[in-house]
Amino acid sequence: MKKQTVRHGRKHETAYWLLLMIGIVASGYALKSLALWLPWGWAQGLASDASVWPVLQLACSGLLLAVAVGYLYLMRRRTAIVFGMIGIVTLVPMIALLVTQLGFAQQHGIALDVLEQAHVQRTHAPADQSVRYGQADGRGLDLSVYRNSNITKNSPAVLYVHGGGWGGGSRSENSEFFRWLNDRGYSVYSVDYRNASVDYATWRRAPQDLACALAWLGKNADAQRIDRDDLTIMGDSAGGQLALRVAYGLKSGDVASSCDGQPIVPAKVAAIVPAIDFRELYSDPRRGDASRANVVNYLGGTPAANPAAYDDASIATHVTAGLQPTLIINAGDDTLVSPDSGVRLATRLRAAGVDAQQYTLPYAAHSYWINPGGLQAQTSRGLIEKFLGSQ
Repeated sequence: MKKQTVRHGRKHETAYWLLLMIGIVASGYALKSLALWLPWGWAQGLASDASVWPVLQLACSGLLLAVAVGYLYLMRRRTAIVFGMIGIVTLVPMIALLVTQLGFAQQHGIALDVLEQAHVQRTHAPADQSVRYGQADGRGLDLSVYRNSNITKNSPAVLYVHGGGWGGGSRSENSEFFRWLNDRGYSVYSVDYRNASVDYATWRRAPQDLACALAWLGKNADAQRIDRDDLTIMGDSAGGQLALRVAYGLKSGDVASSCDGQPIVPAKVAAIVPAIDFRELYSDPRRGDASRANVVNYLGGTPAANPAAYDDASIATHVTAGLQPTLIINAGDDTLVSPDSGVRLATRLRAAGVDAQQYTLPYAAHSYWINPGGLQAQTSRGLIEKFLGSQ
């Protein structure tokens, strides 16, 4: 009897410490959800993790409730109450987040697949073709072709500009999204451009490279079987800024190509979490040192040292009547780009008579795009699909 009691006690002790380890680890992640409701800058990074992977966040809160039940079984009520309260408190903001996101999608007529949230990691889809479209400053410039596999006639196309703070990123990083566009009848051309560095500003060069890519598409439109009159330029983050700058610049004539040929003027432009106002990016302390460093490299100095670059790169400077239909998607909890800048740009575009659609995804982080199955990514794709299909 005594041996059974000892054995039973050891089992309970082992279970106690195992549950404690699980509870501590789960608490460390689950508590990030509280950052969604905290106003301080240091909390924004934690909030980004919570909003990008809400299913994992919910799982941790649920695990804490399970740990609490386990402690009740072990007759450790105080410990059970602690972990149970953490589970409940961290569950509330995540439920609010999901309800808000579902409501936002429903409001805009977008159907979401809750089960798709299990798809949390992007997969790499190889390109159908890689092409050298130009050369500048001794560097070859390439683009990757993701072709609509059901082409029976010249089809609509998307020129995609990757993000990366104007100094990094890859033209293949959104390849899964490109295949999604392929399935909807669009051929996608994801393009390189000259990257900025500490001693190499590219605020003039990068737009010229994208114009060169559009000139290559103009020369090869028939061979690529694309419709010259139905081409959209699209980009995310730094790429969103470049997409807007090139679309509007080709329309007004103030962006030249870095190579020969006549660029196709995009019929539409879509910008996902785009950089818009460079003086704001430089001076707003909420954007952080990383944003400021990227801006200085791209523009070749501070606003005081190079004011012309800040004016030229900021999109609002180029708003006039007659610009292309524009889609702007902002992230409500963006730590790198102010979502308010997208609202202001859309207001200014509409005042000029431009068809401008702007949406701010609630609770979304700047990096929401990296979770392809998330509700925010699904909503964004739905908005893009509606925009591309509109006349």
